[in-house]
Amino acid sequence: VSCCVPSPSGQLLAYTVDATGDESYVLQFTGVNEKSKEKSQRLNQAFQETQVDAEVRWGQDDSEIFVLQTDATSRPFELWRLHESGDHCLLYREDDLRFRL
Repeated sequence: VSCCVPSPSGQLLAYTVDATGDESYVLQFTGVNEKSKEKSQRLNQAFQETQVDAEVRWGQDDSEIFVLQTDATSRPFELWRLHESGDHCLLYREDDLRFRL
């Protein structure tokens, strides 16, 4: 586990996990009570294949989270807003290989 960030309501926890040891992180969620645990399961299903950089940040509420996605060399190069509705938005992409986000 690399990054643990509580949601704005305090009902969810977003965290990144490197299960292989090669600094390739997957975004995971957990809840603090039954209602938020159900929501965390939905979020885990929605984002189960999301390879991200170690750091993540919540938006204004528990429905959106901001992540940096990595390329094949593990360089953070895209900033995404992920929304529980599935309405994801690429906010910025750094195409110059000399730079990381």
